[in-house]
Amino acid sequence: MLTRTVQPEWAFISKRVVRLYSTGPSTDSGGRRGRPTRRETLVDIGRGAAEDQVGPPCARSNLRPIRYSARFSSPPTASPPTGQSAAEQPVESPHRHPYSLEEFRAEPVQLSGRLAELRARLELEDLQWSMFRNRVDKLNQAFWETQSTRFEALEQKQRDAVLAQTVNLPPESVEERLNTRLDQFYASWLIDQKKLFMLYNWRWWGLQAALLKGGWLAQVRDLKWKLACWRDTIVP
Repeated sequence: MLTRTVQPEWAFISKRVVRLYSTGPSTDSGGRRGRPTRRETLVDIGRGAAEDQVGPPCARSNLRPIRYSARFSSPPTASPPTGQSAAEQPVESPHRHPYSLEEFRAEPVQLSGRLAELRARLELEDLQWSMFRNRVDKLNQAFWETQSTRFEALEQKQRDAVLAQTVNLPPESVEERLNTRLDQFYASWLIDQKKLFMLYNWRWWGLQAALLKGGWLAQVRDLKWKLACWRDTIVP
């Protein structure tokens, strides 16, 4: 079984977009119009975004772990850093936005009692959905990690046995015997594990209906929340 060794860091989708604009032409001290000046800034589109995070594949199971984020959680409030040294200050990029994105701040909206109650219920349902998906992911991870570990241990045992029996043989004969032994091992492994794989497949197929239903209900919750917010703005 092929495995890949990867770094343990989580991989994130880039949340920073660079936009470049040109402003009006500048004027020098004599009033002459010069070349247009360019003002740029970084647009951070990832602040407070609720999105699932996908990690690198596991070296044993080859499955990618997923951290499911809450769909109805409030975005974190960014506070200005205090007491940072020069080394801790973020490095400025040459790409800048022509307008300050901090000029107009959105005031927090106080939810009505009806919206607050609905949001609490939707948050609970969303939490249950995330916990269910985590259980399914752990089931897959445990099965494939166990199978890969056993497979690699038995495969290495076959290799060691052949190498111990062919110490005095030429490399060509050693490679031929090793390939023959491994072919026999792969065939016997599939036969021995057939029942276990069938049980796993049956369990996995049995979860598909719940996964499809859960995904559909998650979309329904989003629609309920959007409709409730829209209704709250037009109905006193």
